[in-house]
Amino acid sequence: MENSLYSAFKNAILNPEKEHVKLVNAFHESSALRGLHIYQHAYTARLQESLQNDFPQLFAFLGEDLFANISKLYIKRYPSRFFSLRDFGQYLP
Repeated sequence: MENSLYSAFKNAILNPEKEHVKLVNAFHESSALRGLHIYQHAYTARLQESLQNDFPQLFAFLGEDLFANISKLYIKRYPSRFFSLRDFGQYLP
């Protein structure tokens, strides 16, 4: 069970709109759900921060709100597949 719960947690962070959340929701722990939402937000925020650091001119040109929207779409289209974020923004240009 531990391995499947870990996998469900990881998948829920990476794909919050998918079925994996149902397994985590099955525990009916509001604090656990709150924690999951915190991890989902933190993961996306970290990826957005990485893109902002890698593309400071684009961020300055687009502004915070538009860059945030574009980076969320980018994250959805090109999710990080590696431990390092070094090449995460390779498809943004």
